[in-house]
Amino acid sequence: MNSTLPPELRIASLLPSATEIICALGGRDNLVGVSHECDYPAGVGELPKLTSPRYRIPDSSAGIDGAVRSVLESALSIYNVDTELLRGLKPDIVFTQDLCRVCAPSLDDVQQAVRQWCGPDTVLVSQSPQDLQQVLQDFEDAGCALGSEQAGERLKQQTARSMLALQMNWVRSGRPAVPVLTVEWIEPLMAGGLWMAELIKMAGGEPLLTERGQHSKPLTDEELADIAPEVVLVHPCGFDLTRGLREADILMKRLPAHWPAVANKQVWFSDGSHFFNRPGPRLYESMWLLNLVLHPELHDDQRAMFSKSLMKLGGLPW
Repeated sequence: MNSTLPPELRIASLLPSATEIICALGGRDNLVGVSHECDYPAGVGELPKLTSPRYRIPDSSAGIDGAVRSVLESALSIYNVDTELLRGLKPDIVFTQDLCRVCAPSLDDVQQAVRQWCGPDTVLVSQSPQDLQQVLQDFEDAGCALGSEQAGERLKQQTARSMLALQMNWVRSGRPAVPVLTVEWIEPLMAGGLWMAELIKMAGGEPLLTERGQHSKPLTDEELADIAPEVVLVHPCGFDLTRGLREADILMKRLPAHWPAVANKQVWFSDGSHFFNRPGPRLYESMWLLNLVLHPELHDDQRAMFSKSLMKLGGLPW
């Protein structure tokens, strides 16, 4: 979308999903700084980076989990905020979050940096959605914060209508909901949380071991033994498709052999960096990916569109 905001407005985003929302609202040219993880839409990764991880990022999910726990137990923030750069960029608005200390700088750290290094009129916008409705509301709230209320409302309504249309396509087919487990982290094994249960239901699935607004937590062997998913979709937070597939063997050792998803080779991997875990406009595409996995016969003409973001374990054909 072309810029619809005053050219003098300066925006800093410390959150990938917020960056995507800002750009969808026409604020791409107003961005002056982003987080080290902001990589969409194309070109935003070239902007000055205001954050960096405090620890060396291990290669494995188990290593990352251990490193994060160690930092948190030391009462330290996981991320550094470049306060000198923040001061030099002089943003009018700073977008951050208060949902997950693992995903981005904490709200306390950002508040302190803004108070100390930015002007007294700098606006701080915190986005912390717990469910799908709150994700959509963040679109509208971001528009209000940027002085573009109509654009925010329009993005909210367009995304909601698109999701509903996709849901109704499945409903009209008369096909039953498919029991599905979505995996947000591999070691330790965690089910997708927060808005994932709603996405699953709208895409034609029956969510297992997750509920609306529920945060992810490690799954026990007893919990795994009590379910029988027909599909498993793996979308590790922050991992693209290639990186997630590296841990396929680790995952399969945890999945019970009696599951229909395992027996029928319906274990899928997807890009968890760009989809599912980012509460932005591309949750609609995430719903598409779910629908393709759960009801592929409804979308034979759409598979090529998402072929680089979705793969059945073993590289088997769809």
